[in-house]
Amino acid sequence: WKTNFHTFKPSPHLVVKPTWENYRPAPGEKVLEIDPGMCFGTGYHGTTQACISFLDSLSSTLGAVPLIDAGCGSGILSMAALKLGYRPIYAFDNDKDAVDITRKHLGNFSKQNYNVIHSELQDYEPPHSFPLVAANILAPVLLENAEQLVSFLDNSNDSESYLILSGILIKQYPEVKEVFEGLGLKEVETKVIDNWKSGCFVR
Repeated sequence: WKTNFHTFKPSPHLVVKPTWENYRPAPGEKVLEIDPGMCFGTGYHGTTQACISFLDSLSSTLGAVPLIDAGCGSGILSMAALKLGYRPIYAFDNDKDAVDITRKHLGNFSKQNYNVIHSELQDYEPPHSFPLVAANILAPVLLENAEQLVSFLDNSNDSESYLILSGILIKQYPEVKEVFEGLGLKEVETKVIDNWKSGCFVR
């Protein structure tokens, strides 16, 4: 499997690399080091690359704000978010193995900067509302829990909050967009990678 995973750059300021390869970052680049594991998630999948790209572009607007990583998997998005300056990170997944792997991957970061728990999406209770939520799950799950995801967002009038939706096949995207815009969000950007379409929405 080492022959199939090499250093790559999913966004302007973030580089993902395996431990066995050397990379000298250019000025302004952050290096995220991760190896494939049980909950395989190196960031190479199109849905994950799109999420990282959105996180990167929003970081200059939002700064060091907290975010929710819904359906954290291997923890790749939580790691990317921490590298890009977001904190603290609140991550959860319905797979206990994924939660364990995420905690392991985040072990090199300060524990005060992240919180990872085992939870179903419909049962997750965030400690407060958030300016940014990333949900890289699957379209049917996003649609079933649309109101729950939107409820995680900060709804104060003096600031914008963002919801990143991914794990959506191109043919599924129109329905996802319609449902979430029907809940008061507005699509601001989309990315298509392979057969997957991801969207960034603002409230």
